[in-house]
Amino acid sequence: MPVGVKFFESGDGTQVENMLLENGFERPREPLNTCQLVAIARIQGRKIFATRNDMACVVGAVTLGLIEEPEIMKKGYLASSSRKDLDLAVEFTKSIPRVHDKQVSSVAVCPLKSMPFEPDVIVIYGNSLQVMKIITSYLWDKQGRVEVALGGEFSVCGDVIAKTYITNRLQFSIPCNGERVSAGVSENELSVGIPGKDIVGVCEGLKRSAYQLVEPEMKPELDKMPYYFPNGYLTLQARKLKIEMLKARAESAKN
Repeated sequence: MPVGVKFFESGDGTQVENMLLENGFERPREPLNTCQLVAIARIQGRKIFATRNDMACVVGAVTLGLIEEPEIMKKGYLASSSRKDLDLAVEFTKSIPRVHDKQVSSVAVCPLKSMPFEPDVIVIYGNSLQVMKIITSYLWDKQGRVEVALGGEFSVCGDVIAKTYITNRLQFSIPCNGERVSAGVSENELSVGIPGKDIVGVCEGLKRSAYQLVEPEMKPELDKMPYYFPNGYLTLQARKLKIEMLKARAESAKN
């Protein structure tokens, strides 16, 4: 199910915590990863929030703006196992999106339908077809294309939640090992981040462009011309063949 994410700035942490508890949110009993917080909301339907003291993953805490970047991350050690040398690991670490324009005291995560506040980011998991439909719907009333930068690591925390919040644009990513191991993400899922302010536009785009977002044939004929394409998508030669084929079918139906 879609998940809403809300950032709360530093201030009276106790006041924010009490407000969240009154609205049905719970704090983790043990430190958790960002992807686990999202999974608790999308799979179990629970409301949960976390402060810096509730985070297990260093990168997740940094990307959400809950803690300062520690030396072990600055020096590239956390990415050293997936890069040829430490210099490459440092450069990769620097590129990881993170919320740094404000001091974050806590982050609340819950099913979108249960979110009592306007979400900053909406997270959705889906297969490639579903993600394609979301992207197309998002761009219904916008210029340009969706641009993404992926690293294969720190996906939902950095690529999706943090980057969507920072850029105020839709982002999507390929789930990382952490999501697969600790958050129950399956091998055919992708994750998408939508700015909270854009969800109404996405729904409108989905409705208006639905005729273009048909389900593909389960068993396409690979050697056959795609006659089912709208004429505007076909070359003149293909359009001519389509007309001839439709005429032949019409004649055959008469006999």
